[in-house]
Amino acid sequence: MTKVSGIRKERTTVISEQEFQKTLEQTLNDESQLEYYRLRDASIQCIFKLTGKRVSEVSRLKQEDLKIVGENLSITFTVSKKRKKEMLTLRREKQIPLTDPFTSHILKYQEWMRNNIGNQIEWFYPRTHFSPFTNTLTLDKKPLTTRQMLRIVQKYNANIWCHLYRETAGAEIVKADPTVMAVWKVRKRLDLEKTETAWRYMDRYGTDVIRRES
Repeated sequence: MTKVSGIRKERTTVISEQEFQKTLEQTLNDESQLEYYRLRDASIQCIFKLTGKRVSEVSRLKQEDLKIVGENLSITFTVSKKRKKEMLTLRREKQIPLTDPFTSHILKYQEWMRNNIGNQIEWFYPRTHFSPFTNTLTLDKKPLTTRQMLRIVQKYNANIWCHLYRETAGAEIVKADPTVMAVWKVRKRLDLEKTETAWRYMDRYGTDVIRRES
């Protein structure tokens, strides 16, 4: 798989658990960053990791889109699809167990937003401005752009990009269940419209399973 951003980068593997854990630890332990940025950046990484959603969907999350429902954190994403000459807006919900250790980082950031921002800003990941002269952090009323999201992800690991988390989510399903049912599991997990798209994950990562079993 290939990612092009400035210098061309190529890698043939998805994100391993060890690589993600190391990247997350670097984020949380970066004392050069304000607490807000450490909490925000860790939560962004964990949402990508746990949901495999597209960067455009993550960047458009609103505070009201994240709610605790029973034993899960419910995250509702907004998807815009073009249909002929009109745009169709879809809402898709993901349920993430509260017991998952990565969920806690999303909740910590959510708590910071509630305690410090309340309902003054609707976006879960608003744009920010920090003035080193006055030591003041300002949150804008506009959401982060997808380009800003990419910069945040690559700040802690230049070899990771947003869509690679989506690739990783699909690959993990295929490697855990190398049967034809994995195709429909991938389709459901990634909210894919076409089964043919899910088959591509089987083509890409099914060979890894064969190689491992051989």
